[in-house]
Amino acid sequence: MSTDNAGPGSITPEPLGSVQVYTPQEVATLLHTSDRWIRDNIRSGKFPHLRVGKGRIIITAAQLDEIVALCTRAPSPPATERRIGTVADRRRARGR
Repeated sequence: MSTDNAGPGSITPEPLGSVQVYTPQEVATLLHTSDRWIRDNIRSGKFPHLRVGKGRIIITAAQLDEIVALCTRAPSPPATERRIGTVADRRRARGR
């Protein structure tokens, strides 16, 4: 991991040939989550990754984009309006 003078916590991925790669710790920092959560999801096969050498885990920029897509949820539909007191309102309207 290399850092620029762009600010604290700034991460510049290490170049691997022409491919940008990240460590699980760098991905965790970028996604504001824990290294453990990233590694657990890699271990369970949910997140794409590469293993090089003696099991070193690296994540390419394209794989990082895929991880973000996997974790992105569509906004939930708006809740239906709950009308409280509708029976009482109808009774009042009828004059009871």
